Amino acid sequence: MQAPPIDAQTPAVPAETQAPPPAVAPAIAPEVIPKEPSPFERNPVSQLNLALHILAFILIFNALFSNAWLVQDSTTESTDISMDVGLYESNTSICVDILGVSECNQTTMDYSESHDNCTELLESMNITNGSSYDSCTKIGEMSTAGLVATPFFVIGALVFLACAVLSIREVMNGNKGVNWIISAVATGTTATGLLFWILLFPETEGVEFELGYALWFMIVAIFAGLTSLFTNSLSGFVTGPPRMLANGVRVGGDNSEFVLKESSDGDTTLSILVDEDIIRVVRVTRIGSTNKTEDLLATKRDAFTGYSHERYDWLDDHRQGWWMILGVGLITSLTISPFFISLLAIGALLALLQLMDPERFVISTSSGDHSFMVNRWRSNRELTNLAMELVDGVMLEVLAGKEMDSSTLDFRAEAIAEKFREDEKGRQQQIEDISAEKAAKMATKAAKAQEAAVQNPQPIVQPQIAPPGPIAGQQPLPPPPVESTSPAAPPTPPEYVAPPTPPAVVTPPAPLAETIPPPPAAAGAIPPPPPPAMGGMPPPPPAMGGMPPPPPAMGGMPPPPGMEGKPIEVSVTAAPRDDQMSSDEKDNILNDLS
Repeated sequence: MQAPPIDAQTPAVPAETQAPPPAVAPAIAPEVIPKEPSPFERNPVSQLNLALHILAFILIFNALFSNAWLVQDSTTESTDISMDVGLYESNTSICVDILGVSECNQTTMDYSESHDNCTELLESMNITNGSSYDSCTKIGEMSTAGLVATPFFVIGALVFLACAVLSIREVMNGNKGVNWIISAVATGTTATGLLFWILLFPETEGVEFELGYALWFMIVAIFAGLTSLFTNSLSGFVTGPPRMLANGVRVGGDNSEFVLKESSDGDTTLSILVDEDIIRVVRVTRIGSTNKTEDLLATKRDAFTGYSHERYDWLDDHRQGWWMILGVGLITSLTISPFFISLLAIGALLALLQLMDPERFVISTSSGDHSFMVNRWRSNRELTNLAMELVDGVMLEVLAGKEMDSSTLDFRAEAIAEKFREDEKGRQQQIEDISAEKAAKMATKAAKAQEAAVQNPQPIVQPQIAPPGPIAGQQPLPPPPVESTSPAAPPTPPEYVAPPTPPAVVTPPAPLAETIPPPPAAAGAIPPPPPPAMGGMPPPPPAMGGMPPPPPAMGGMPPPPGMEGKPIEVSVTAAPRDDQMSSDEKDNILNDLS
């Protein structure tokens, strides 16, 4: 079989027999998806930190060069006296009105210079007490208070300036924010300087001072620093509660759904639903495992006549001005007049609106215009920003009679959900690592303790057993008689022999009516010791010169009731007495028994 030539062409295949080309997923054009929101838009708390740090720096800087820390005003019919006390000097203004002619004199007293002059004058006049000496001493204390507190104020202002620079970088470029330790150092240093000034400032008798605006500046600066320490904890007030589930709540079904705003936790959404016949604007709320849907607008597609969208970008474009108005209103209301509080309120309102970043869109139908406000306060800013960028094109397609395309928004929502899942896995892994580390530390600690116990065992203390003593109520046996002759060698103690069971009482025969008493002991014989009781200890060896009485048995049977201290008598039939034994035979019997 020959191979086909190289230039031979493959026969054409009919169109109906050709395989269809593989499906290619539609690529999303880069210009369709807006760029990633800036860090400023996603994290408005960084802007609040910037405003607080700049405000604290400006207030401390103004307070350092102001003499209105303490003020005192006194007015009479013809005289008006005012005094401003600062860190280094004080200003006194005296205005006198005589016959309609007013004349004012202002004097400035430098604490350090005045204290040096009065000290030299008092030393030259050899004055060591009195009112002049006390006044000079108070001037010196005022100078000391200012000199000690000033370095703390300067350091606090510089650290607040550094915090402001870092906050600007965080707002503009998304860099790492200000560490809370830096803000704590700035606030603590400023508060320490103010505390030293209050403690070192002398008490003034007869003069009642009021707090001046410079002192209020310092107090407000410290308060601003403290607030900046808790902005991360208070961020939930601006950004909203954290997300608990990966996917936000949706209406679902066959309708095309375009989410205008999603809350930060994903439990509330404002959406536009479009199908072949109806256009709806609904608010969906997730409560536990159920969803609640509230219809805000429902109209037929034939009645949909127009759409408009208003963006209030000027609020964000001039945000620096709103914060400046807020700061100027605060400063002027403290320094000039309380009437400037209105300026403070205007600045605060505009700054709040800038953080909310509202937008308004209107759906026009045959029955009228229906407006809706969408703001980014406590919302999923990333998804809401994208929705505000895409909503115009989507609504124009609906107005042209086309289907609503929400694939781009759904793609971003799924990316946010996937990121949430990954973060949750990371947190769970971190918790497991911490738990495993704690368990390993506890196991190591237990092993070390066990090893130390094995190497250094503690001695076991055995209880001391007290020697047996006489039983209460039992009389000791009298010692045996001692022979007057030379003492014989003590016999070997008898071995322990279990006592025999006492025989039962035998009734004597009728002719023997009386019990025959036992024979008396022979003279010079040593009676054998009584056998020990059951469970008792063997008796100790007898002392030289005689056999001592054995100790009472331990664990023996107690005597019957009423017989304590009395010998127990057992009536038995005595054996016939044989007195024909000699002394040697008796000694042999005793030796055999031993």
